[in-house]
Amino acid sequence: MRRPTWGSTEICKALKINKNSFNNWVRDGYLVPTYPGKGTGTSHGWSIDNLYEIELFRYLIDTGIVKNEAAKIIKTHPFGKAEWLQRVVLPEHPHPENIQTEKPLLEILIKDGKYRTMLVPSKTIIIEPEKLDDLDEVRLISLKKIERRIKKLFE
Repeated sequence: MRRPTWGSTEICKALKINKNSFNNWVRDGYLVPTYPGKGTGTSHGWSIDNLYEIELFRYLIDTGIVKNEAAKIIKTHPFGKAEWLQRVVLPEHPHPENIQTEKPLLEILIKDGKYRTMLVPSKTIIIEPEKLDDLDEVRLISLKKIERRIKKLFE
């Protein structure tokens, strides 16, 4: 049976995150626990959804995205109920019996230090070459990989 919450120390140890850095991310509002502590010295309770968000946040900043932007990316999408891990219906199959599904990718388009993000089905990634010329960077992040890592460590 899956536990409903995890503590900060356990999360930091499993994900190999410096405890002081993690506490700073929480203090600065980048990460928000589902069950905040009730006062000074009380522990936060982190849900499974929080674990996905923490791992994605850590991944984003480890790959060079600044903390403010990483936090915005997490808050832009409906991660709170782990909806980002649900399957996405591929539009090219109009008949219900032919519908295929796949875990989405997080697409991040970067231009002049500004980020635009969206969830895209992993089997239907289309970026027109002329749009690429106008961008500084395009990143595709496998949410399935993040999901597998969290499940392996915490379930």
